Amino acid sequence: MELNLETIPSPCFVVNEDALIRNLELLDQVQQESGAKILLALKGFAMFRTFPLLREKLAGVCASSVDEAILGYQEFRKEVHTFAPAYSEQQLREI
Repeated sequence: MELNLETIPSPCFVVNEDALIRNLELLDQVQQESGAKILLALKGFAMFRTFPLLREKLAGVCASSVDEAILGYQEFRKEVHTFAPAYSEQQLREI
């Protein structure tokens, strides 16, 4: 498919859905063959419009902040793993 750059609004992010699906198939194969769970690191990729595709194959998300954990819980709707060197009592309540 040829991309017409004239019709794409700027600024924007463009995702090649076919490439994303191919990569998800590979990740799912790794999960199946190894027994490992693969999590989406929200710090590296939090484009929640892709979450319907990602959650078909991935086990959940990894969050390093309260906001990321909430995003993962509300939008990914699978496992949410979280880590930080320290959380305040209020942050733990939110998580």
